[in-house]
Amino acid sequence: MESPFTGGLATLKTELRELAFRKEPFEIAYHYYLCEDTGEQFTTDALDELNTAQVHNLYREKHSIPFPEEMCKIRKKYELSARKMSLILEFGENQYNKYENGAIPSTSNARLIQAAEDPEEFRKLLKASDVFQNEKLEGKLEFIDRLVYEESRLPKLSPTEFLLGSRKPTEYNGFREPDLEKTMQMILFFAEKLNPWETGMNKLMFYSDFSFFKKNCFSISGIEYRAIKFGPVPKKYAALFEEAEEQGYINVQFDKTRYENTLCKQFLPGKKSFDENLFSTEEFQALKNVAGYFAGKNTSEISDTSHEEDAWLENIGKRQLISYSYAFGLKALN
Repeated sequence: MESPFTGGLATLKTELRELAFRKEPFEIAYHYYLCEDTGEQFTTDALDELNTAQVHNLYREKHSIPFPEEMCKIRKKYELSARKMSLILEFGENQYNKYENGAIPSTSNARLIQAAEDPEEFRKLLKASDVFQNEKLEGKLEFIDRLVYEESRLPKLSPTEFLLGSRKPTEYNGFREPDLEKTMQMILFFAEKLNPWETGMNKLMFYSDFSFFKKNCFSISGIEYRAIKFGPVPKKYAALFEEAEEQGYINVQFDKTRYENTLCKQFLPGKKSFDENLFSTEEFQALKNVAGYFAGKNTSEISDTSHEEDAWLENIGKRQLISYSYAFGLKALN
């Protein structure tokens, strides 16, 4: 980076620093550039966005404020426009749309949005609102009653929560609600590109999510990762890969000759087709970057690379979940 002060070299630095939001301090990995000639610090618009996103994520997590994707999902469940959703919750005509585009609700408005996720509670909110009578939404009650019935029959723990972890965005899933379809497509992508062994696949998934988080403060999949002997892995990687095989995303080839007669699994593409449209341009580029970085490397080399990461070194002792905050210190894919 060229220094705006001297035109000389400026180096990207990261340090723990407190920033305040709504009068509350939050410790983040603060990014800035350091002018090598003058010692002055400066940021860019992109770094300001990255620093601010960290603060906002921590604030949302602390106060259980829904993230934009969650709010959009709640509204779409009831097949309502952002305008009508806003009026039903008595926010003001354009407020819900602003929330879906990144504005952070007050804690009181956040509680209403969370309550609205439950169809029974939303039915009460709808009937109590002025928009119910003014815009003739009586037919919506039957639709909501069906949702109440359908959700009452769902298992308490969904397959997504079982395989990927908590559906509430936290620092351990990259502040993103887990997405099973995206996860399966990520597995398929690497099966097509690299035919990795199980140990390698675990690391490819880890680096995809964490390298994307490093630049965007959100993961791709919403997976929770933990540290085990052989490196960082999805929390329930064995069950996850079994599900991918059962659904036809991968074919599993077994080999007993590797690693002292240990039964090893190699992942080959299954009958499903990779759907690039499920990913944003930036997410898809992150997958391609990881595939390119590890192309030609064997499983031991991929595993050894992950063993140099603080995300693994500082969590292996207790085999505990890995905070995505470690993404900012990634040594690979720089």
